[in-house]
Amino acid sequence: MSVMTASVSATLWRNPSDKSDPVNLADLDERTRRSIEEVPPWPRPAWLIESVERMRYPMLWEAVQTAWHRTESEYTTLAYLLVHHANHILMNHFREQLGLGLHWIRPR
Repeated sequence: MSVMTASVSATLWRNPSDKSDPVNLADLDERTRRSIEEVPPWPRPAWLIESVERMRYPMLWEAVQTAWHRTESEYTTLAYLLVHHANHILMNHFREQLGLGLHWIRPR
């Protein structure tokens, strides 16, 4: 193993004292809302059902990330890792707002 990364995401509760308050729900488009509410004809494991239910609420995706590298280089500095993490979040979680397509091909 030469590199390991771990990230933590969190649900954003606007009213944490009453998690059923509609103010806590994410602003979803109709297509996303329908896909969350549609139950497939096959059984799903509990962890998947819970994951789908969490999609109803806004998330702070990968709010915290830490990394371990076997060897240090210019790619392991704090400044580089912070920029890399910010770019990863922007390219993977704000694709529509950035005008990016569904699939991203890494330049060579």
